[in-house]
Amino acid sequence: MYDEEEKRINFGKNYNLCQLTFHAITLCTLLALNINVNQSIFLTKAAENLSSVTFLFVQSVFLIFAIFLSKRSSQYRGALCIPSADDFSVNWKSIQKKSFGTRFGVKLRYYTNKLSPLKVVVRYCCNLICFWILAAFIVICFGAPLLSDQIKTALFVTGLCLQSIWPIILIEGPNLERILQIIQGKDLDHLGRILKQNAFGAVSGAWLGAIPIPLDWDRPWQVWPFTCVLGCFLTSLLTYIWSAYDIYCLQNKKKHFSLIGNSNKKKSS
Repeated sequence: MYDEEEKRINFGKNYNLCQLTFHAITLCTLLALNINVNQSIFLTKAAENLSSVTFLFVQSVFLIFAIFLSKRSSQYRGALCIPSADDFSVNWKSIQKKSFGTRFGVKLRYYTNKLSPLKVVVRYCCNLICFWILAAFIVICFGAPLLSDQIKTALFVTGLCLQSIWPIILIEGPNLERILQIIQGKDLDHLGRILKQNAFGAVSGAWLGAIPIPLDWDRPWQVWPFTCVLGCFLTSLLTYIWSAYDIYCLQNKKKHFSLIGNSNKKKSS
């Protein structure tokens, strides 16, 4: 059995590998679908596909799948943790002669315990929605159109959240203090650092992607939010590669120290 730290490292490795694979397959698919078009049209079509409702739905489903697959392979149960209903058995016959207040209190406690998984799901959903609204507000403050292209902006914000804040919420749980701790980079373990740098990569790529929009090149891919979508996707791909290398170095270092420790034990014995 792994200890909790080792489980989180293995979970981070498996989750990062799943996301890297998804992004690599997506890039290869975009190249295959638009292999015979020129560069300008390719960038436009790629951005349209990456910000489409269909792709965002597939990406959302794959995010959940990647978390569950990583949980299963690493034995880490903390990510996307929805507890089962608490055991609370009641002998209904024995309380029939009790007062109305007693019967009401027992029934209320019974159904409250039964609904405990639903309460956790609601907390997850509330956190996802609240951070989506916060991301949309920040994007608009940075210059996204408010009175036009609302659907394009909403789809871009959804894609940005899928690459940045939503994985943190789903993996670390709907705990606002823990979410802010990762965003601020305080007291992070290796999984926390991976989530932070992946989120930072997506956000920074979206921000850098806005640079070509005001330039007078008159290219079809310069319209909002195509350059931001492409920047977010490409920097996310690079960040997943960086995170994979970071995990590889960490595990090699652990193996090295483990071999040194074993050799020292043999010499002392």
